[in-house]
Amino acid sequence: MSRSSESASPIAHSAGIVQTMRNHPLLSFFILAYAITWVLQSPWVISGVPPFNQKTHAPALWLMPAIAIGVTGTAFVLTALTQGWAGVRRLLQRLTWWRVGLRWYAVAVLLIPLTALLIAAVVLDSLGGLRALFPSALLLYPATYL
Repeated sequence: MSRSSESASPIAHSAGIVQTMRNHPLLSFFILAYAITWVLQSPWVISGVPPFNQKTHAPALWLMPAIAIGVTGTAFVLTALTQGWAGVRRLLQRLTWWRVGLRWYAVAVLLIPLTALLIAAVVLDSLGGLRALFPSALLLYPATYL
């Protein structure tokens, strides 16, 4: 058996991974987004740091970089792999286009999370989660969206 058939070169192996990502972009996105997010969050989770403020139930700010890098970073990387830099430019343009009125952005930013919170309160039969609507908690939400 020749040495070249015993093991593939690292370059050929990474090229195979990239080609697999190009062939299955949606599956690759979900796998990478979850993997990167959890790798970045695992030190906090293992150390027992709560994901929400105990008094206000607002999301902890330490969650945001992991989510932004895990999900948004993965979107940009896969767009670059599958569509090149032209695709990344198109993605950035689409992030800045306003195609609907401000009231629909308010619905997306306010009404959808509020509805999810109310449904969770009803299903779990606990109104404690509604403390996330306290003014001190609501002040932290714009930072989470940024």
